[in-house]
Amino acid sequence: MFWDQLLKSWQINLPMIRSRFPHADERALDALHQGHQSFAELMARTHDLTLREAREEVEDWLHILHISRCDRSDAA
Repeated sequence: MFWDQLLKSWQINLPMIRSRFPHADERALDALHQGHQSFAELMARTHDLTLREAREEVEDWLHILHISRCDRSDAA
């Protein structure tokens, strides 16, 4: 699962998280480890989004990360 890969390399991904979610702070790391739902809930609270909007933003972001990683691995 892609979420597991994100957790394994969170130090590398933190700048990407902050790029997409500029108000993310150290709480984002805790939320990442608690799961997708917790991360979306935190992004909703810290970015003035509804929970549905935050879920969509997180899903879009994960999809883009996944595609970019697949493209890099295909090029290698």
